[in-house]
Amino acid sequence: MSTKRVFLVTGATGKVGGQVARKLLAQGHTVRVFGRDAERLGALVEAGAIPAIGDMQNAASVLDAFDGVDAALLIGQGSRTARDYRREFALVGEHYAAAAKSKGLKSAVFISTLGAGSDHNRGLVLVHSDIEHSLNGVDGLSLVNLRAPMFLENLFYFLHPMRTTNTLTWPVKSDALVDLGSTAEVADVAVDFLTANPAQNKRVVELYGHTAVTLTEVGEMIGNVLGRPFNVRPSSREEDVEILCGAGFGRDFALLMNGTWESASRGLMRETIHEHIELHGSIEEFIRRALVPAILAQVPSELVAAT
Repeated sequence: MSTKRVFLVTGATGKVGGQVARKLLAQGHTVRVFGRDAERLGALVEAGAIPAIGDMQNAASVLDAFDGVDAALLIGQGSRTARDYRREFALVGEHYAAAAKSKGLKSAVFISTLGAGSDHNRGLVLVHSDIEHSLNGVDGLSLVNLRAPMFLENLFYFLHPMRTTNTLTWPVKSDALVDLGSTAEVADVAVDFLTANPAQNKRVVELYGHTAVTLTEVGEMIGNVLGRPFNVRPSSREEDVEILCGAGFGRDFALLMNGTWESASRGLMRETIHEHIELHGSIEEFIRRALVPAILAQVPSELVAAT
């Protein structure tokens, strides 16, 4: 719709939130960007966004951020060093729901994840279902729970072994089919729903990769672009937990992350009872444009893992 509106974008310093904010600004809307770090929000403010400095863990700052907005992009985050990451994440959803109810928010899109509706999944997949549950309880809120696939940009988390050992060591079974999509495409879909006429209901919309792939196939694509054989070796749960803890992440987050990998190793997390949209981005093009230059240490500074 062409009418100019006021949008709130949470998680605005992340890849999805930042791209959504820029796309809404380009359409001429008023955009309020919510985050803890004024400096990190600076580029969006220079582009025309209005800063709302606050913390998702603080109910009062969330309430202030929701004041006077027509629609909101909602993204959950918690401290990755927290002793109870799931509780911190769920608390964000409770704050969002309370603010939406108090301020009479009409429309929102929550960036969830594939598999969030199934009790068989664990880890960060299950964590997203906590926020869905909170938001689904807000009467009168037109809500799209947008269940995204694993981000292609998350391959950057495994750059070190790709550079040093010529091996992708993602802790997912190499023959398990997974959905992969870019943050840019997820942002495009989110903007489409945010700017549409509110439907006054609760919806689940799943985003599928253009083609479901195995990590073996991803490794073959990387090797084809590199022009040399490239290896894939799933790391063990214990190995990955220790790597994450050694990198400064809390053990609770590391264990939850590995619960996510274990869920992915069981295969596609699609729930076909829901609406779905097939993304069109090419995995091969992402590997050629972004991942292989990163492996060769020629990565542009703005290409970082998604948050």
